[in-house]
Amino acid sequence: MTRWISTALLLLSAGCKYGPEDIPALREEAEAHEAMGDEQGAWAIEGIITGLERKYGAPQATVAAPQETEVLSESPGARIIVQGEYVGDAPTVVKWDQHGIVGMQFVRDILVEALPVNEGQWRQQTVFSPYDRIPRRMFFDTRLRPAEPPH
Repeated sequence: MTRWISTALLLLSAGCKYGPEDIPALREEAEAHEAMGDEQGAWAIEGIITGLERKYGAPQATVAAPQETEVLSESPGARIIVQGEYVGDAPTVVKWDQHGIVGMQFVRDILVEALPVNEGQWRQQTVFSPYDRIPRRMFFDTRLRPAEPPH
């Protein structure tokens, strides 16, 4: 992958005519390559996107339709919290349009929590970092005990 990113950055520095307005179309192209099983092509395009974002900063484009993630839990009914805001009881759908996304990626840290509804269950959480892809589905198992720190 590093070779493809290096090649993409070389293209950008050699005067390739891409600009920040091209990022959404390039993301679609990368996803199309990935869907066809062409990982190298997708990596090369992702390298161009990375170079553009480094050169121009993350784009401030808006998303035409809200991106959504289905959130499931075992046991059902866990309270789902995104960035401290209650969004529903699992199973539910999180709409990311108000939580800091551009295209199909997060642009800032996003904390998602599942709060158990039954005694003897445990709070679960995950943090998405900038440029993590938005998942189609998330699953929390509130029956799992938190890991013990090493001694």
